[in-house]
Amino acid sequence: SPQTPTAVQLAAISAVEQHSDPKIIGQLLTGWNRLDPLVRAELLSTLMRRESATSILLDAIETNTGAMSATDLDATQRDSLVNHRNEKIAARARKLLADSIPTNRIAVVEDFKSQISNLKSDAVAGKAVFEKRCGICHKLQDVGKEIGADLTALKDRSTEALLTAVLDPNRAVETKFLVYTVVTKDGLQHSGMLKGETGGSLTLIGSDGKELTVVRGDIDELLGSKRSLMPEGIEKDIPAQDLANVFAFVQSTGTPWKRFDGNSPQFVEANSDGTITLPASAAEIYGPSLVFEPKYGNLGYWSSTEDYAKWTFEVPRSGHWTVEFDFACDDGTAGSLIRLSTGTRMLTARVPGSGSWDTYQTWTAGTIDLHRGRGQLIITAPEAPPFALIDLREIRLIPPQ
Repeated sequence: SPQTPTAVQLAAISAVEQHSDPKIIGQLLTGWNRLDPLVRAELLSTLMRRESATSILLDAIETNTGAMSATDLDATQRDSLVNHRNEKIAARARKLLADSIPTNRIAVVEDFKSQISNLKSDAVAGKAVFEKRCGICHKLQDVGKEIGADLTALKDRSTEALLTAVLDPNRAVETKFLVYTVVTKDGLQHSGMLKGETGGSLTLIGSDGKELTVVRGDIDELLGSKRSLMPEGIEKDIPAQDLANVFAFVQSTGTPWKRFDGNSPQFVEANSDGTITLPASAAEIYGPSLVFEPKYGNLGYWSSTEDYAKWTFEVPRSGHWTVEFDFACDDGTAGSLIRLSTGTRMLTARVPGSGSWDTYQTWTAGTIDLHRGRGQLIITAPEAPPFALIDLREIRLIPPQ
């Protein structure tokens, strides 16, 4: 009840988990609308750790017990229910939460991209939203916790890349961020990212930032998934304006580009014939060794995986664009990998030789899928080149026929 200290309420919920009495769980849910947010969050977390209690939770959502509804669940909780290891529970959750289940991810990304393009963003407001919505897993500047991906190290901070990462997190998820589920011998279920292992135990960290260490002898089952700790369906909980503000905050941070005479990063428009020309002089230059060389107007001394160049430009129409390089590379050091990324699409190729570092040629590296609107292209060396990656004077993007 509201008159009871919060610490006592939380202790009571912990006791309920130990006994899992359906009658008591039902009584707690009957008073749902009288529980404060902290107690609600702990109760939901507790009920979702045992299958029998999870079924009672779904009963309460279906019957609207205590004015409870699907909207009381956040994206992480919805994701956990519809992907539950018990298929009966998962099927029932998908039925009850049908209106809240994420729709086609690509369509969602495109919808929010369209909305955000018409909004004015505010980095200061975005920092406040980041602290409330994202800071539990991510850290940027002095805000948040370092659980999820390191945002400080982000090379591609384009709106399209950020939208894909937030709204379609399972499109390309690193193994270390996958969700694991541990079922203990007493029937409790715990999910989270695998933070560490020893010979006698393993430690999970949940999306709420809480760590749990489980002794191996107590484990009945360990299940790995292909899902990211970042849940799908966040668009149900956060409006486009808040996302636009968060992106403005993320984009306002990071290492500033290096400055060289003759290099002036700028937005590039398409040429009258529809092609897009991205000269080295218009690129943002980052990394320990990459420089702009005025003699040929090229990017050179590209010798580290931390070196990268970025262009921002307008794409007049969607499709697969041909990528041409105006480049030089000594035959003795040719063959290093080069990677082009748009945030959602990637092209990787091996740099051919042009004869010498003073001999420039045109090389067609392949095609890359571009979407109409403002885009970004980032070039990196996925592997450290033995000497230098390439001397790059210009990239030309040829529109689809």
